[in-house]
Amino acid sequence: MSMPEFYKNKIQTRLAYLLLFKAGFRIIAVVLIMAIISAWYLKKSNITNQLDFLESYTKQKNQTESFLFQHAVKDVEFINHQIEQILAHDNISRLELEKHKQTFQHLFEISPDGALRSIKSNFNAEKEPSVISTKNTLFTDIDKYRVIKIWENLAGNNVIWTKRYINTWIVYKGKTSLTLAPKKPNVIYETEADFEDGNEDYYTITDAENNPNMLGKWTDLYFDPNFKSWMISYTTPIKENGKKIGVTGVDIFLEELFSQIINIRLDGSESFILTTDGRIILHPKYLDQIKNSAGQFSINQANDQTLNAAQALIKNLEEQNTFDKKKKYLFEHQQSLFGLGKIPETNWYVVTYYPAGYLGKNSQTSFLILSILTLLYLIIELFIMYLTIKKDLETPLHRFIEKIRNIKNLDQDLEFPIERKDEIGVLARSFTTLQNTLKIRNKKLKEYTENLEIIVQERTNKLEKTLHESQESLERSIQSAKLATLGEVASGLSHELNSPIMVLKGTAHQIEKGITHQNLTLERLNHLIQRLQGTTKKMTDSVNSLRIFSRNPIHDLYSETNLYRIMQSALTICREKFRFHQIEIRFNEDQFKTINLQCKETQITHAILNLLNNSFDSIINRPIKWIEVSAKVENNQLHLTVTDSGSPITDDIAEKMFTPYFTTRYGQNRAGLGLCITQKIIQDHFGKIQFTKKQQINHFEITLPLTHNDSGSKGDPVGEAR
Repeated sequence: MSMPEFYKNKIQTRLAYLLLFKAGFRIIAVVLIMAIISAWYLKKSNITNQLDFLESYTKQKNQTESFLFQHAVKDVEFINHQIEQILAHDNISRLELEKHKQTFQHLFEISPDGALRSIKSNFNAEKEPSVISTKNTLFTDIDKYRVIKIWENLAGNNVIWTKRYINTWIVYKGKTSLTLAPKKPNVIYETEADFEDGNEDYYTITDAENNPNMLGKWTDLYFDPNFKSWMISYTTPIKENGKKIGVTGVDIFLEELFSQIINIRLDGSESFILTTDGRIILHPKYLDQIKNSAGQFSINQANDQTLNAAQALIKNLEEQNTFDKKKKYLFEHQQSLFGLGKIPETNWYVVTYYPAGYLGKNSQTSFLILSILTLLYLIIELFIMYLTIKKDLETPLHRFIEKIRNIKNLDQDLEFPIERKDEIGVLARSFTTLQNTLKIRNKKLKEYTENLEIIVQERTNKLEKTLHESQESLERSIQSAKLATLGEVASGLSHELNSPIMVLKGTAHQIEKGITHQNLTLERLNHLIQRLQGTTKKMTDSVNSLRIFSRNPIHDLYSETNLYRIMQSALTICREKFRFHQIEIRFNEDQFKTINLQCKETQITHAILNLLNNSFDSIINRPIKWIEVSAKVENNQLHLTVTDSGSPITDDIAEKMFTPYFTTRYGQNRAGLGLCITQKIIQDHFGKIQFTKKQQINHFEITLPLTHNDSGSKGDPVGEAR
């Protein structure tokens, strides 16, 4: 299609500049309107935004400052728990006592002043705790054993505690102190021989008379002359048979915390720490007074209006008990703002003071910056738009028009605006010439599509056949594994029934003998009959458990049953095997009897039996053999957990353990289907099964709903195998 030259020149410029004019005018209008709205909103919301920022800033600051104290409480309780476990070990052989006695003599010696201290030549302050005991302290062999065990515990964890705390210490019986203090290695050699920790506040605050519940406590702020530093200590009692025999604690040096509070702050603000009873713990103006008063410098002594206002605010919050409830950190008081953060472990308040006029002072600057940025954005946007239209629309479109005239293979009929006089109209007329070609193309495409459907159907039939064969193979594997299990169960059941049969024979013999000698009383006969009935019931239960296990559960319905009954059915099948291999089964019978659930009983029994057999394979060659099954109900959900004494399962095995045919028990008649089938049973019951490791112990946890709406639904046929 040919066009006059003047028409070509006209369309080369018309569309680009028309779009630039229209779009540019709209962009200018929108940007100006948004700039006016933004300026108005900025002016109105600046104070609100600053308040929100200060609230968030104060909250984050408080959480940061509280973290160290919270961590210290958890760490001390953990150390104390380890020490109490050492003290609970009372079955100590004479050989072990003698061994630790020799270690005691190797590490410690009596100094010339009569105090027991670490031998300087053997002492490594970077890795080992120092030991000092008040002079003339007597140590029994048990005491020496315990001191060495505590020493070994601290030394074994020195990397953790020395990184977190300047001092980590344990006082045994009020006279013997073990301390990890790598920055002050010679402190024990500088301490007086008659110094006794049992007389100090950090020891006595956990005494029963001072602390009836004998809980861990924080000391008051104090200045340590040895370390020449302000510190606070957390200490918790070590108890043996309910009586305190020592304390565990850590020291926190407050220089770093003080530095953060004083130096890391917003411009124009001021930070300090107050207590609920009116003392100043930290203030940049009163550091000397706080030190000279041993941490007892009060707000009243400072006679500071800002501190008085902060104290009044804290007192009001404490009386109304509203600080923790509202979760609010910023308060307005006397035209000033106070950011409050409470450290609950110490009852300290970290206060950030924002003077009157702090808010809103940056509004004018922000407005000016917004205006300049808006104007700059508008200029840049218009310039970029011009370049974009010129480069990415006009030039490529003309090139495309020339190429599209030669295309004859479009695949659909389209309607184009051929009445337009610009580049789009030229493009529309070019595509219109292709309409006739499309009809031929569509016909060929239809023929190809029909042939393609036939090919797809053939491939689908092959895939369905392969899938059917795979399903049949899987079912045969499941049935084979189940038959193997039934053989194993039948063997165990013969032993299980042997004892009841002997009881039946013996009881029948007693009845026959009594009848022969005519000395069988009615009371004696009733007793023997009851024995026959009980023994028969036991045999019936065993046979029923085998019958339930062996039947096809495809037609099972949801019904309400007791968890204890399910557990007994599973144990009946495998009890003889576990008893033969001296495996201990732990579960709370009384608790299981209280739990009822709607399920397909046979399938859930299979699932639990699979987990028991899985644990059996894991612990069969272990020196300690136990399996524990626990259950609890939360939010109408049953949580059933199976743990054992087996080796921890590695991560690579854990990723594949629920995969069909995956097994680590090669050569043990295991098909690798046990956990796979268990997972399918649980999923069919709208539950889930998870594997986790807690403290290097394997945990399989089943979660099941206690009730089901479709109580009449049928289950899929499932079996069990490994």
